[in-house]
Amino acid sequence: MKSRIAVVLVEPQTSRNIGSVARAMKNFGYYDLRLVRPVHFSQTDAAVTACQAGDLISSARCYDTLEESLADCTDVLAFSARTGRNRKQISLPEIGGELGINGISALLFGPEDTGLRKEHLALARLVVEIPAATDYPSFNVSQAVLLALAEIFRAPPSRDAACDLPEQNEFQQLDRLVKEAASKSGFYREGTPEPIPRMVQSLFRRARPDLREMRILLGLFSRINRHIDFIAGSRAAEK
Repeated sequence: MKSRIAVVLVEPQTSRNIGSVARAMKNFGYYDLRLVRPVHFSQTDAAVTACQAGDLISSARCYDTLEESLADCTDVLAFSARTGRNRKQISLPEIGGELGINGISALLFGPEDTGLRKEHLALARLVVEIPAATDYPSFNVSQAVLLALAEIFRAPPSRDAACDLPEQNEFQQLDRLVKEAASKSGFYREGTPEPIPRMVQSLFRRARPDLREMRILLGLFSRINRHIDFIAGSRAAEK
């Protein structure tokens, strides 16, 4: 299972926090560390707090976009205190029953100053909240990672998928096809409320289609787009 968990830090701002995250990961035997646009990342500075986890710092992969960092993952759980009626939110103690043992599950953590933004949360199936005192609920990113991995270590994932799951690159392909169809049909247009495309994006992730269902969705929206193009071409030829 330990090769099935990826810790993804979005725009981490201090190298020493990255080092502390690496140390927390190694405490529990997790090694897949991914960094999205780290700010002035220095392996030397990170090594100061990584202690004996310098190998995780050396092997950490850096990405230009969050989508690239998640491409091979089959599930994404975002850690945030942000609430929203269009997000399925769970508390940290529930995480063991939500993670599967097939594929790679990404644990997503945001920048130290702002946390994950709305566009990040739209890519997650679930939002996980770490219980804390109401007057000071903010955690340092390394603390959040430590608490999350400790909970997974204590209560390992119990959900076993009966069939293969799609990776995030297929969800991203579906996002493009849905956006194309929505734009061509006029569902998305100038003046469309900003949350709606993110809600649609989140909806398919929360539905958690298996690989066969994903291929049906990809085929469906591909066909819709081709049909819209055909109708538009026919109308243009009639003029």
